[in-house]
Amino acid sequence: MMYKKSIFSIVLALILTVGLVSFATAAEDFDLGERTVKISGYHAPAMEEYFFEGEGQGRVEAVEDAFNIEIEFVAYDWGAAEEEVISSVIAGDPVGDIIITNNRHMTTYAAENAIFPVDDLLDEDYYDSLPGMHSDMREIYSSYQGEAYGISINGSFQKNIDASNAFGWMYNKDMFREAGLDTPGELFARDEWTWERMREKANILTQDITGDGEIDVWGVGMRLNPYPVGQEIMVYSNNGNIYREIDGRQVYSLNEEKGVETFRFLRDLIEIDNVMGGADVEGYPARDEFNAENVAQIPVELMGYPHHVDDVDFDVGWTLLPKGPQAEEYVAPMWSVDLAVLPTGVEDREALVEITNMLFQTTSEYRDLDAYDQDILAAFTPYAADQESLDAISKMLEVGIPFDFLIGAAEQELFEAVIDATFEDRSPQAILDEVEPSLQSAINSLLN
Repeated sequence: MMYKKSIFSIVLALILTVGLVSFATAAEDFDLGERTVKISGYHAPAMEEYFFEGEGQGRVEAVEDAFNIEIEFVAYDWGAAEEEVISSVIAGDPVGDIIITNNRHMTTYAAENAIFPVDDLLDEDYYDSLPGMHSDMREIYSSYQGEAYGISINGSFQKNIDASNAFGWMYNKDMFREAGLDTPGELFARDEWTWERMREKANILTQDITGDGEIDVWGVGMRLNPYPVGQEIMVYSNNGNIYREIDGRQVYSLNEEKGVETFRFLRDLIEIDNVMGGADVEGYPARDEFNAENVAQIPVELMGYPHHVDDVDFDVGWTLLPKGPQAEEYVAPMWSVDLAVLPTGVEDREALVEITNMLFQTTSEYRDLDAYDQDILAAFTPYAADQESLDAISKMLEVGIPFDFLIGAAEQELFEAVIDATFEDRSPQAILDEVEPSLQSAINSLLN
């Protein structure tokens, strides 16, 4: 991995350089009288480490001085996040004055009136001051029933891993080389990385090495149940969705051809080609199997890429999801986007927005927007096996799309339908049509 070692010092210098952002602020307009401001999140310990030991050193102290406050980080349990946050607001003692959450939980909080809408605080100048897709955050991930509730933290408190939970495609580069195959990264570079090319490679790479009639290396692997993330990202890679906007309303669309075609393709990989690792394994550990060289390629979140590079002895390539036949562009579906919200009843909301902006360096007042792409790429450059992998990560910053999502019982009904459409003997079309009335009703309640 000579490439990795040779660029490390360059990357370190870049990280240090882009971290030197001026603390000149609009904070002079606020004096909160030594108030304690609680910032809560399930990853509060990681935030403390980042701000007191990592790249964010000095920012907490600067914000405290600027606003005359004391900042306290408070952790809540991820598994009980919705219950804990909502019950704390109802009790009049919110877990935080600023709550770091994600767009999926945000919707639940908004539905329960546990958080404030922020349209009166965030104007067009604010959105214009955000980098990348965050300038469009109101439209794509921070609104509920027409009102914005989220404040950008650039996807993460670590501003250089903004696209970390976007899904891409990881592959064992050595396996492709040894088989004499073009890699997914090479195909992506030529705009030839499609479902059919992926299928073709998966058929060649699937092997019974020991000759005992059992497959030892799968050509492709995905976790398909009980949480069917593999199916959903493949729907997006075919330009499909769970619901889409028609005449100003969100309409269930998984049973349209783009969605149904996805399930037919997955069934072909499983039933006809027999190249899909994890097809019959609940909770299939695709990442572990990839590391053990039992599967040649898998979809995974970008945040997982560095860990795999560190844990294995082979070259790990990275690219975007292959394009389906209905897709003209590559996409990078994002499971969720982190953001800040303000609990109902909290005081000094305008100041809390500015505290968020300054602490997380989100707006152009606190960070160099022109360095946005380089800032993120710097975090992943030490792990890239080749320039093609870096180019793919760069492309992900342009084509990130948040997952469509439902909540509660509707989400579980969607999951069950997606799993059935993958494995049941009945046609995917019939299964996805069957749940349309109840899912459309849920979409109406949630979004329309």
